[in-house]
Amino acid sequence: MIAMIALLLITTIGISLLGYLMMVRLDNFIESGGFVEGPEAMLEPIVLIYDPHRDQGTLEKSLMEHHIRFQCITEPHVPENMIPVVVAAFSDSDMDNLLLCNEARHLHPDLFTVAVCNDALYTHLFKESGIKQVFYQHFPEKILLECLLNHHSFTHSSDNQAVYKTREERL
Repeated sequence: MIAMIALLLITTIGISLLGYLMMVRLDNFIESGGFVEGPEAMLEPIVLIYDPHRDQGTLEKSLMEHHIRFQCITEPHVPENMIPVVVAAFSDSDMDNLLLCNEARHLHPDLFTVAVCNDALYTHLFKESGIKQVFYQHFPEKILLECLLNHHSFTHSSDNQAVYKTREERL
């Protein structure tokens, strides 16, 4: 009889501890964002990075360290149901970089586009297509990272200088 009571007591304490641990983990999961679906998921900053031949670089590592959502793609198309805040096209193909930026701006006109122009002959095409920031064969990743960490996006003033604009000012 005493052994059964001891077993019942140990089982009750074990189940209580297990329930407590599960609730603590569930609280931590919910506090960190949990599963976000629907319109809330679309509001999070998303950086779309296109460079099919590049290894994960300092930009991606910094974005992960700062918990900024990003997605690397290997085809020059915006994935379905994605509303990116920034599209960065770093491939060796000017045509693919232009294609991705133009498609992204067509789908979401207010986003910030960054592209690398590999051949100076096509500079005018990049400028005419409305890409916000064009770099030539090199992309300083710190500019994009700084923009995202400060929760700002770039716009351009009339003298084509990059200007920070807060999310509240955009709305």
